[in-house]
Amino acid sequence: MTDTISIASCPKLFMRNSISLPQNGQYVIGIAPTIDYTTFTVNTHKNIYIYDTNTLQPLQELIGHRDTITEAKYINQNTLLTSSKDKTINIWDVRASQQPAKVINLPSAILSFDVNPTQTVLAAGTELIGEDAIIYLWDVNGDKLCAQFPDSHSDDITQVRFKPNTDCNMVTGSTDGLISLFDVTSLNEDDSLQFVITADSINTLGYFGPEYEYLYSLTHVETFSMYTSDEGDVVNEFGDIRSLLAHPELPISYIIDCHYDNINQRLYLIAGCENGEIGVFHVGATTIQLCGLMKGGHSDIVRACTWNHEHNFIITGGEDSKICIWTE
Repeated sequence: MTDTISIASCPKLFMRNSISLPQNGQYVIGIAPTIDYTTFTVNTHKNIYIYDTNTLQPLQELIGHRDTITEAKYINQNTLLTSSKDKTINIWDVRASQQPAKVINLPSAILSFDVNPTQTVLAAGTELIGEDAIIYLWDVNGDKLCAQFPDSHSDDITQVRFKPNTDCNMVTGSTDGLISLFDVTSLNEDDSLQFVITADSINTLGYFGPEYEYLYSLTHVETFSMYTSDEGDVVNEFGDIRSLLAHPELPISYIIDCHYDNINQRLYLIAGCENGEIGVFHVGATTIQLCGLMKGGHSDIVRACTWNHEHNFIITGGEDSKICIWTE
């Protein structure tokens, strides 16, 4: 259920700064901040740009993928990883060159990847090729492919996430409607697979909670659910947020992302309207409550956002080719 949404009394975030992408018509697909948020990376379908967070000054463009870029993330302050449908994961030293420092070649188009906390294992999920959608496990220290799991999903693997406080627990999601929980201490697929959750076509997954004991799930049909991360038990299935959050002054039509504030231990849902307006919602065990509005920045669908909870600002990007920074 939702608490009563009061638009008039809801805090409105102030747009501190904004900039447009250098090429008109590009969509912002993803935003990846550095560890200290002093800079952040924006990826479109085939371009990667780095910006200064304070000034939004463009710092550099990285060139290296030949097909759609599917994900980007920093594993330390200067090391960026990007994946692509060109079957590669590129590793960049953003201080050194506009070209990747290293390229990991895999047999299939990569849709999502993650690295475990000690940066010893890289896991990547692929799109469906023929009858196979595969999870690859790469030994970072040995610089070699150490395992592949071809049987856990029967369609595109859209999400791969390691549990932030362990090296061995991992969750994957797919357009086949399954969420798979693994313990990759074993590199045998049958032994590694712990639990399977039946859901809708998975768009986004993430861990949250003081010990990351919960999972949130966002789907391609705009449903939102929460589970325990050890056995996949249902905490709450909120259903379709479009009807759940319906309000004539804020016609929510899609989910952008969820963000967990580990300082205050609160989970937030970020959702948007077709006109670019954005609502921030606090998620409780049984309720969702509007707690922030972002208006006047975007004019089209917002695709990506990241939230610095320590300094309380949000970066968003969308189909209007704009990047906006918001604060209270």
